[in-house]
Amino acid sequence: MLVSANWLQELLEEQVTHQDIISALTSLGLEVESAERQGDVFKHFYVGHVKECVPHENADKLRVCTVDIGEDATRTIVCGAPNVDAGQKVAVAIEGAIVPSAGFEIGKRKIRGVESRGMICSRSELGVGEEHDGIWVLEDDAPVGTDLAEFLEMNDTVIDIAITPNRADCTSHFGVARDLAAYFDCMFKDAVVHIPQPGECSIGIEINNQELCTRYAGVVVENVKVVESPDWLKQRLQAVGLRPRNVIVDITNFVLMECGHPLHAFDADEIKGRSIVVETAGKAQKFTTLDGKERELTSDMLMIKDAEGPVAIAGVMGGQNSEISDKTTTVFLESAWFQPSSVRKTARALGIHSDASYRFERGADVNRIPYALWRAATLIEECADGKVQGEWLDVYPQEISPSSISLRFERTRELTGATISDQDQLRFLDAIGCKVIEEQKDGVVVSVPTWRVDLKEEADLIEECLRLYGYDNVELPTYAKIPHTKTPLPKELKPCVDIETLRSWLCGRGFAEMYNQCIINPQDARLFGEGIVELANPLGEEMSVMRPSLLPSVAKVIGNNNRRGTKDLCLFEIGTVFRASSHATSSIGQAQGFVENKHVVCAMSGNVEGEFWGTEHPRATDFYDVKGLAEHIAQVLRIPNMSWKKPTKPRAGFGANVLDFVVAKKVVGHIGALNRDLLATYDASETYVFELNITALESIHRLPRKFKPTLQFPSSDRDLAFVLDEETAAGEVSATIEKAAGKYLLSLNVFDVFRHDSLGAGKKSLAFQLVFNGKDRTLKDKEVDQWIAKVVKSVKSSHGGELR
Repeated sequence: MLVSANWLQELLEEQVTHQDIISALTSLGLEVESAERQGDVFKHFYVGHVKECVPHENADKLRVCTVDIGEDATRTIVCGAPNVDAGQKVAVAIEGAIVPSAGFEIGKRKIRGVESRGMICSRSELGVGEEHDGIWVLEDDAPVGTDLAEFLEMNDTVIDIAITPNRADCTSHFGVARDLAAYFDCMFKDAVVHIPQPGECSIGIEINNQELCTRYAGVVVENVKVVESPDWLKQRLQAVGLRPRNVIVDITNFVLMECGHPLHAFDADEIKGRSIVVETAGKAQKFTTLDGKERELTSDMLMIKDAEGPVAIAGVMGGQNSEISDKTTTVFLESAWFQPSSVRKTARALGIHSDASYRFERGADVNRIPYALWRAATLIEECADGKVQGEWLDVYPQEISPSSISLRFERTRELTGATISDQDQLRFLDAIGCKVIEEQKDGVVVSVPTWRVDLKEEADLIEECLRLYGYDNVELPTYAKIPHTKTPLPKELKPCVDIETLRSWLCGRGFAEMYNQCIINPQDARLFGEGIVELANPLGEEMSVMRPSLLPSVAKVIGNNNRRGTKDLCLFEIGTVFRASSHATSSIGQAQGFVENKHVVCAMSGNVEGEFWGTEHPRATDFYDVKGLAEHIAQVLRIPNMSWKKPTKPRAGFGANVLDFVVAKKVVGHIGALNRDLLATYDASETYVFELNITALESIHRLPRKFKPTLQFPSSDRDLAFVLDEETAAGEVSATIEKAAGKYLLSLNVFDVFRHDSLGAGKKSLAFQLVFNGKDRTLKDKEVDQWIAKVVKSVKSSHGGELR
């Protein structure tokens, strides 16, 4: 929301600078998104004097002007305006100026052979009026050479504030000024308006839906002249981003921006039957609003009606059939309070976002209605020569009184950690309009003004005290309180194992971390079987279920990157997956009937190394790259006795090439290529992944961290190749070798797989490299030979393997 710093200054008793206001707003929690000096838009614009004006030799409609802007020498400017003439005072833009209405920069240029060094501007080009038929001729006493912004007294600063939905009171200058007055500890200066006692009105008012419209007031102003607004009013509106229209509409907009209460002005002569009825539409029908668009109304939308039908959509927008026009002579002013939920529902259904609905949705002040009504009526009398007809009518069936809230002074200090005295708390409450109605032993009971719809309980008052005390004034302790208790932390609250260690290690290996939504589309979720968690109130079909796996998100990210030309990818994500289960019991952090597990997924796609000079055939990522990655992760997480197992049934999300990651006889993860159907859904290239259930590792005993000394003695390497049946797994043979090789076996690796007819049908050759090291001495060949012989014998007896 845009606010004027000059306007705010006028509402404060104490003189404060624009910068003081900006700093205070930030401290008060009203986020300042931008602050622009109004005059900055007229940089390089000056008041000029046309010394001479002659026809252009090469163009009938152009004139060559000699202009003085207070420099040592005059300027030549070519102008095409029909009303330009010698002796005039004009607005001149020189080199470097940017024309507000068009956005282009002024520079030197030749126009039909004559060099022009500037531009003489019209009101519309400067954005200060609608006239565009000719240049803007200034008053004769305009001082030549003066900055145009200074001449126009454009010394305001326009501040853009981000208003949170709960601060309905700050949607006006009054609301923001009240906060500033409390911050600067000064008086807030409200405008003085005479409000007479309500009585009768020539236009009757009836409320048939009191739940949706609590109060409705109106007054008739006759003999008005719908003319252009005075300059002060137009400047106020332009400063906050509103375009002046006519004096009646401008006054209602001015009051809206001043006190935050929306008004609507009807042409009283267009109100049939001289009566207003507030009720729902009653049936589906069409209605043309002020913007000229035909709207489809539903039966439950609250409307303002006359004797023949709707004339306005309550709290949202008026109708074209009763709008103010140049012919209007009698105005009916409306000031009312509408239920926020009703306005919000109607505005969204019709796709209308108006200044009125913006404020009604958040909660307008029901007791500000008389002020807003008579403030506008008084201004119409002053600026449009109007005269209030008779009295005003105020229909207020059930009066809303200010609510009361208790505040304990010590509770404020406990919750905030700030030493805010009792006197300061009382001062802060008084500054925001809360009046003490009862003093208690440990605090007070205060009445809350109706403009503060966000204050509902003690915690809200405590937050206000802290806000006005200043967050920066809260002293942070230099020590931490550590509870010393024998009660262990509940299992559910313990952090998952080594997540930060794993994240750091993967980043160090060149993997980039992904952050994806926990909500996916049901088609992808169904790939992972039953137990899918569906949302009761989804944003749409594409985001209607909680993810049962991280794999769909991986495929989507790979596809997005592939479409943008990135093929070689190493990615990982650590996130939660969700399942519905009738066996799941409620616990800390877990809901009844649902299971949440923390997973990590690592994905590799494209080439292991990118293409570069000297590389003829870059190697593509394969199954063994991700398998090696998984084994390294097992070492990083200190997982004992991990092994691989061929799954007995297909794994969801994976293709046929998949292995289970087994720890303590429990399957805790999988590696393999992503399912081709899943890849095709997102146009992703072949991808190999490793998905690990980190939560399942919580119950597994971890290997202790041990120091591994540098080898002091030389190692002995031996290579063995065995002819085995094709079905024999290399992992099973490796386990046999490790058991038979003895304690001095340092490492064991498979370095070759060979298949040929010479080996026999259904046979293959597996070659192993064995490295032995004595650690405390140099091993003798005879010792190593004994262990090798034992290995050969064990492989033959266990797997039928013959040494090649």
